[in-house]
Amino acid sequence: MVLQTTFATATGSAACTDALAFGTGTRGHHLGEGAPSLLIRQLQGVTGHVDLDVEYVPRTEYGLVWPLLSYAGGGIYGRGGADNTVLSSPVTLTIADGAATGRLRLRAGDRVTFALHHAQPGEMPPRVWGQDELAAHLEDTIAAWQSWSRMHQGYHGPWQDLVHTSGRVLRALTYYPTGAIVAAATTSLPEVVGGGRNWDYRYSWVRDACLTMDALWVAACPDEAGKVLA
Repeated sequence: MVLQTTFATATGSAACTDALAFGTGTRGHHLGEGAPSLLIRQLQGVTGHVDLDVEYVPRTEYGLVWPLLSYAGGGIYGRGGADNTVLSSPVTLTIADGAATGRLRLRAGDRVTFALHHAQPGEMPPRVWGQDELAAHLEDTIAAWQSWSRMHQGYHGPWQDLVHTSGRVLRALTYYPTGAIVAAATTSLPEVVGGGRNWDYRYSWVRDACLTMDALWVAACPDEAGKVLA
């Protein structure tokens, strides 16, 4: 559930690592507890150098609202509807026309980390995160997923690697506070480009939830399915 993509150009290559952060120190059955609503993107130079454009164009209320953007020390603050966001950026960004943009050169061995922190009224307000604490959060999130995989991937049989990957995906679609299972992470994608209809998977559908619980029970860990049922 931590995705790393390597990009190669004529002058070098860079690795991009994306993760939705967990609460610090959560392991095993407690994945998701205390999650800070923090999306982390870390960029690391691998070879040569790579020039990167940074473009931050947030949209809230399912794309209906253009948040008002303003500068915050070390990042960009945004408010749109009931949503408050802070983009932590190690690069100086320029705000114009509802977007924040910038540019950086990443050389082999360089590492920079961006993060998007989200909150709504009644929750702890979002803030700017430092580079060291973001790196630590990313490592802790990787360790959390590894701990769950070691404890809960009990399936042994055909297509074992694919089944284990599917188990992690199904676990990631489970909302920790309530046990609700999101039907899919692809909410609001259009059926066709420019069309008038979109796939709406925001909700927990009974059919999908039943299939997910059955899969967790068989291929991952009965305790997870039991917690959802509770």
